[in-house]
Amino acid sequence: MIIPIQNLVLLPGMICNIRPVALASRTLPQAQAEGQTVTALPVKHRQKDQPLQAEDFYKIGVSVKILKVLEEDGKTRIAVQVLNRVEVSDLSVRGGEIDGKVTPLLDVIDLDGTSRRQMVGYIRKIVREVGSKFQNAEGLVRAISQIEDLNVLIGSICQLIPLSSEEQYSLMETSSLKTRCLTFVDYFMRYKESIQLQIELSQRFTEKASRDYRKTILREQLNAIQEELGEGNGGAAKNYRARIQNAHMPDEIRKAALEEVEKLEKENPASPDYSVIRDYLDFLVALPWQVGKAKPVSLKEARRLLDEQHYGLEKVKKRILQHIAVMQLKQNKQGSILLLVGPPGTGKTSLGKSIAQVLGRKYVRLSLGGIRDEAEIRGHRRTYVGAMPGRILSGIKKAGVMNPVMVLDEVDKLGTGYNGDPAAALLEVLDPEQNNTFTDHYLDLPYDLSNVFFIATANTLETIPAPLLDRMEVIELSGYTADEKFHIGREHLIPEAMEENGLKDGDVKIGDDTLWAIISDYTMEAGVRG
Repeated sequence: MIIPIQNLVLLPGMICNIRPVALASRTLPQAQAEGQTVTALPVKHRQKDQPLQAEDFYKIGVSVKILKVLEEDGKTRIAVQVLNRVEVSDLSVRGGEIDGKVTPLLDVIDLDGTSRRQMVGYIRKIVREVGSKFQNAEGLVRAISQIEDLNVLIGSICQLIPLSSEEQYSLMETSSLKTRCLTFVDYFMRYKESIQLQIELSQRFTEKASRDYRKTILREQLNAIQEELGEGNGGAAKNYRARIQNAHMPDEIRKAALEEVEKLEKENPASPDYSVIRDYLDFLVALPWQVGKAKPVSLKEARRLLDEQHYGLEKVKKRILQHIAVMQLKQNKQGSILLLVGPPGTGKTSLGKSIAQVLGRKYVRLSLGGIRDEAEIRGHRRTYVGAMPGRILSGIKKAGVMNPVMVLDEVDKLGTGYNGDPAAALLEVLDPEQNNTFTDHYLDLPYDLSNVFFIATANTLETIPAPLLDRMEVIELSGYTADEKFHIGREHLIPEAMEENGLKDGDVKIGDDTLWAIISDYTMEAGVRG
């Protein structure tokens, strides 16, 4: 017959009281009446209100003799004498009764009498040192100091110090008396150090392992206090640490992020800085830190897509295909920023979208028209209330990759105000020698923009500052001819207008003469937007 136990260290020679984890109501009185020797088998981590399964048990237990069974407040308490260690195999659990094949195990007594006495003396010394830290512990220390048997001494002390179930089981499964004693002393010394740490917080350990252990103890105690007060943020810090490890950040960025997590652990959740740190960490882990895989580009397919989506513009499309071909030849080509200049409605923005589709990259569009604040590009410093990252990094975050096609729309309409010059802030973004370490004021860490394909659009070159213009490769889009407008209207604009208004092919018929009349009399502008 097998009795399940938990949070106990039972070693040969001990006499103690145990409370079984779960047992059939008829088993213990029957065992006591028959005077049988039973097996006490440790249980691993067990969830409440869940029936025991065979896999919930460890393999090594002890053989015990039941001295007495008592019922107190509806709970069973058993006085037992531990006989020897055993190994249980072929374990089965049926109807609350546990059975298995029990094989006795012999302890290896690899300490002579002198060594055992020395070990007992050393453990008693630690007991006195730990007992001196507590009030009214003299009686307990005196009782423990009278124990001569090493196994009984170790088992008695284990009932008084916090050990995990794995640590408790390691003492029971060890056959060597010497190894068991050394393992126990290691656990006991660790407990002694934690007590000393709570009393003398100013004391420092010289060894790194001790420092790390102190930090662990302090963090656990701080989390426990905050959880008791309902202010716990240990779970949030643990979650951020896991997200940071999975974000594939560079070492410099990861180190800075973990420092922010440590600040978060020390902050009171009611503090304004707590939400500021959380917002920053959320942004940091949401940014992509790996370059997306670029798919191979077929120039024939690229030409087909450009022709399908844009009629005419032969010189422009040829120049774009040349640029893509160079990118294919030199995989790490960086620094080419295109500037599409032309009248409104000539397809500059839609060309950027088509290029993204050709390259198989994510597409992000930033409208820069009317921006007068440098912080729109570089972001706000976190010292300001309501600080936000700049539009560049916000667009990268939205794309979810480090190498999107980013269209900077209406770059010629950037303004200048008392908050700085946004065009000057764009100089670092569009400079191939600098943008691999672009620093947003909010992020305050270098971010690599060298893999982003920037495409700027403008209606005129006159309002673009010369240093900014010097960093871009200009491709001019002239206005459409009447013949090009006719084909664009017939193949693109009329089908789109009919679809938007819910019309089918047979509902409306627009003849060629009508379309030519509209072009010649009502579309004097260079583009086809109007």
